[in-house]
Amino acid sequence: MWGLLVGVLIQAFTLCFASNVRYIIISPQTVRPGMLYNVLTMFMHDELQRAVVYASIVRDDQVLAEGSLDISTNTLSALPLKLAMSILPGSYTLNVEGRNNGMVLFHNSSALSFDPRFLTVVVQTSRPIYRAGQEVRFRVVALHTNLRPFNDGLEVYVLDPDGVIMRRWISAYTNNGVSSLRFKLPKLAKDGYWKIRIKAWNQIEEQVIKVETYFDPLFEVHVILPPYIVETEEVISGSVYGLYTSQRYVDGNGTLMISARRWAKNESFVMLREENIFFKGTPHPVEIPMSLIHSRMGSARDVELRLEVEITELLSRETVKGYSHSRIIPGQLQLRFLSASPATFKPGLPFYGHVAVMYEDKEKVPAEELAKARMRVQVELHLETGQTMRLPDLVAGKDHRNSWDEE
Repeated sequence: MWGLLVGVLIQAFTLCFASNVRYIIISPQTVRPGMLYNVLTMFMHDELQRAVVYASIVRDDQVLAEGSLDISTNTLSALPLKLAMSILPGSYTLNVEGRNNGMVLFHNSSALSFDPRFLTVVVQTSRPIYRAGQEVRFRVVALHTNLRPFNDGLEVYVLDPDGVIMRRWISAYTNNGVSSLRFKLPKLAKDGYWKIRIKAWNQIEEQVIKVETYFDPLFEVHVILPPYIVETEEVISGSVYGLYTSQRYVDGNGTLMISARRWAKNESFVMLREENIFFKGTPHPVEIPMSLIHSRMGSARDVELRLEVEITELLSRETVKGYSHSRIIPGQLQLRFLSASPATFKPGLPFYGHVAVMYEDKEKVPAEELAKARMRVQVELHLETGQTMRLPDLVAGKDHRNSWDEE
């Protein structure tokens, strides 16, 4: 009778003592293979100074990782738990318990979610579309969730549209997480979407490539226009021509179409001019007067020009199209000091400054324009006495010592 009473009193004292313990547990909600799982724990109590924390990760009543740590009150401590790479999907639970001299201070159980993706895998191919007989070159980049490279072997499979394995690498070597591989498609490769499958332990990633039967065109149409045109130009010069795969120019009839639009407003193209021309085996020069753009668009500023050419080859009667876009930019220059404002200097020491030269839309000034230009910098000093002193002008240009960098 007395023993039962003492046991009840001890249990009541333990519950009362443990009820005064406050604790904080911080841990990730997701577990991954090979993950270093950190459990952050802190407990607060008026009398206790130290405790032992026990933590374990359980899957379907099987302990996968466990550990213990001696912690102090009011101190946030981390208990690391290392998970194996071979863990499988299931019902995961995190159990955390704090004890002191055999007495349980706190206990917490939380459900965890399992994610087999412990790597970020990127597959880069040499091209998006292939045809039979071509060589497929690809690169696999594998990184851990902490962006560190994956330096273990990878299993790589190539599957055709029916899911048949056409090529495989059992353990592809990775150098700092990168593996470069290649394979050649068979001459009678089946058209469709092929898959490059990457397997790292239980994680599987796939990249789709398209294989189809296509033929090279008889010739290609090349349209040459400068990418940017200054609005102060009077004539826009370019050239158009057709070129066989043997690098010989095409003879045939062509149609040249010039259209424009306001690129900032993303409007539809307006036809400016259309003309029929004949290609005699040489490039055909094209000159577009700026007055044509002014007459139809009102102003040439912020205009996107489109030159489209359609060539019909004489013998085969095959028609191929080509086009090029060019943007008209403001012709006025803009100067900007790159140094801090206000700039500081020390008397008797040289002062260095930089001035950026650009167009109004921040585009780079061509090197040939800079070679013909000259920039003059005037320096004035305003003294405390109210007097103004002017230093000799600084001149920058091709024939002067203070030349600018054309980059």
